[in-house]
Amino acid sequence: MFLAINIGNSATKFGVFEGTELIGRYTLSSLSFTGVEQCWFEFRGLLGGDAIDPAGIGKVGMASVVPNLTDIYTEICKRYVALVPGILSARSALGFKVHYRDPDQVGADRLANVAAARAIYGYPAVVVDLGTATTFDVIDDAGDFVGGIIAPGVGTAAAALFERAARLFSVEPAPPQSLIAQDTVNAMKSGIYYGHIGQIEYLLDRVKAELGYADMEVIATGGFAELLAPETSMIKYVNRDLALKGLQIIFDR
Repeated sequence: MFLAINIGNSATKFGVFEGTELIGRYTLSSLSFTGVEQCWFEFRGLLGGDAIDPAGIGKVGMASVVPNLTDIYTEICKRYVALVPGILSARSALGFKVHYRDPDQVGADRLANVAAARAIYGYPAVVVDLGTATTFDVIDDAGDFVGGIIAPGVGTAAAALFERAARLFSVEPAPPQSLIAQDTVNAMKSGIYYGHIGQIEYLLDRVKAELGYADMEVIATGGFAELLAPETSMIKYVNRDLALKGLQIIFDR
């Protein structure tokens, strides 16, 4: 079995693969763990619920944007699974070129998303990752990563609005009752929800125009993908497991 670990700012996601099939999917918070033993206890409990024996794991691949958790999960793999994980970076054997002035600046999760998107959906393509940040990762017609866009995520932007405006209050990002609202709650929901949809559509149009492509495959992933994607016809696919699959493609060869 292959274990994929995708460590994000808010959540750490795990995928257990049997061959190319994802047979187990798990999530833990990235915010509440302070040590190896605590992380292992929580993670082992998740695997035990599905009766997956860590001794059956033959390879581990990891993408991380949280350095201290990289160290913690690396030690977990060494101590309890007897494996050294592959750590994804622009220096890994990706199977595609990274056209970034400094490739080391590209988040590992973005590289994993690109690896999966180009393998599953083809190219040219754009991956829209709707998480803590909203990222657009662009794959050209040669299958290479040519760059991208990073914007505040829908939850992050909403939180900043509540914190900065004294008379506004927190609401969950969700579709409003109508675009033009008659109360403050739905007015904020409308701005947050449709404002982000507008941002996505505008930026996708600009990406196509800049590259000169009439059409591109557009794949959404991340925690807000299933909330936002149904509102726009520009997003063709939603795949919440994209980064996990990318790790499997890169490391489980």
